Amino acid sequence: MRPTRPIPALLLLVVSLLVTVGAQEKPKHEEPPPEVPLAQWLAAGDHMDFRAEFKVMKPRLTYQQRLLVECRATISGEIARGRDFHMWMKVADRSGAWLPGHDYTHSAGAGALTRSNEMQMVAGFYAQPGQYTVAIIIYDAGTHQYDIRHLPLTVEALKNDSLAAQSATDEPAVEFLEQPPPAGDTFEHIADLSPRQTDSEWQFSKYGAILPLAATRRPLQIDVVLDFTDHGEVEKTDTEDELRSYNDRRLPPWERRERPRGLRAEQAVVRGPAEYIADLLAIGHTLAKLQPANGCVRFSGIDMTAMNAGFRRVAPDKMDWEELRKAQTPAKGGGVSVAALKNRKEQPLFLRDFLKGLEAPIDSCGSSAVAPLHAVLFVSHRFLFPRGSHKEPFRAANPADYRLFYWQLNEGNREHGDDLESYLKSSEAQVHGFEEPHRFREILAHTLAEIVTAAGK
Repeated sequence: MRPTRPIPALLLLVVSLLVTVGAQEKPKHEEPPPEVPLAQWLAAGDHMDFRAEFKVMKPRLTYQQRLLVECRATISGEIARGRDFHMWMKVADRSGAWLPGHDYTHSAGAGALTRSNEMQMVAGFYAQPGQYTVAIIIYDAGTHQYDIRHLPLTVEALKNDSLAAQSATDEPAVEFLEQPPPAGDTFEHIADLSPRQTDSEWQFSKYGAILPLAATRRPLQIDVVLDFTDHGEVEKTDTEDELRSYNDRRLPPWERRERPRGLRAEQAVVRGPAEYIADLLAIGHTLAKLQPANGCVRFSGIDMTAMNAGFRRVAPDKMDWEELRKAQTPAKGGGVSVAALKNRKEQPLFLRDFLKGLEAPIDSCGSSAVAPLHAVLFVSHRFLFPRGSHKEPFRAANPADYRLFYWQLNEGNREHGDDLESYLKSSEAQVHGFEEPHRFREILAHTLAEIVTAAGK
């Protein structure tokens, strides 16, 4: 395990019922203050000098196919006011031995905090199935008071796991995270889990399930295509006739008829949300663990609105998932060229030509006297082509050597139709929709079994 890190992995939030008052951050310390007998406190059991609440959330599967454990603590602003807090999270195994490493941060409560505020702390780690004890320690250096709570944790193995026979692992029992989730992922009550929370916005694991693929008669060449295109947020551009028929502005608002859902709207040029990008890259992180015994895996990234490929056929060990997430964040702003806007009806042709280019064999990717089996895993959300687009379907030159899979991420978003599904189905693609990590795991297991069988054992 890595030693204590300079980047805090405990997230400190100040939440106000009436007004928010920021925390006064002090310089971070890589080691506990010398007066803190951490080992002694851990061995002595629970202790409370000031009131705080603690919670360990139920482990949950992420798109990285890792089990995430989120830990929380809250302190009333009235208690936290003016205190100089040092906070740790430690984890012990079934035998009670404390595992190497911990999460640590140092922060102070602002002098203006009141009972209308509370300080919230969030930490997390990835864990293998097993029995653990989580200890959360909060120490006030000003008064030398401290709280410590030992909380039991059971991390259960996945039930009816369709991927278990196809995966191995290089994971440690516990992987502490160097960074907290985004500060916007606050919670209202210590036991709450927001349904909008996206676990993929936690730091990506440095490990993950290894997915070895058995030796096959034909080399297995796998292209993973990650689609960074925005959903195509609608911008009402009805024709004059449609406006008269469905949204007559001469009528008072309560008498206007709403436009039927089936009518098209143009796409707005807006970057995709951070949550989608995070989920997409977490899936890519998982697929980077594919290890064909005879063959290879390559990654490409496209944006159909801009009609360009940000990267093509990059080897898994060259992918930096955290840096890619930073580069794709919506805060950066996604520029689209004038030419792309002018020629947006050519988006299906761009996709066709891109897929056509992926038919070329990958150099130094497996060996055999017979032709390789080429599998393309296309990961995207629903997307609408502009009205009147030029749709010429992609046709594989050698269908017997080619498999196309469209994995429709966030299938539950029904606000948009999906031209990709009908377009790729016309190219003999298999379409699988999912909106949570367990279903993705099932689809992954099914797809891997299918392509290994097709390549011949």
